[in-house]
Amino acid sequence: MNDNGNIRLLTPENDMRVRAFLSSLEELSEKVEKIRKNNKPSLDGERYYTDKELAVSAKFNFSFLNPHHRFTK
Repeated sequence: MNDNGNIRLLTPENDMRVRAFLSSLEELSEKVEKIRKNNKPSLDGERYYTDKELAVSAKFNFSFLNPHHRFTK
């Protein structure tokens, strides 16, 4: 609000903070685009599961493979 109680519209033309924010946002966007263009996937582009991801997708508990949890006869 300004002195007479009216709400002041913040725009890049009238507020340096808005201008700085939009400039930073533009720089960030350019950096993200550069990373996206230059991205070279590792592992020949294949996606491998971690043990936790595999356990969740297979509904499997890897602690079962721990020798201390195995059943013995």
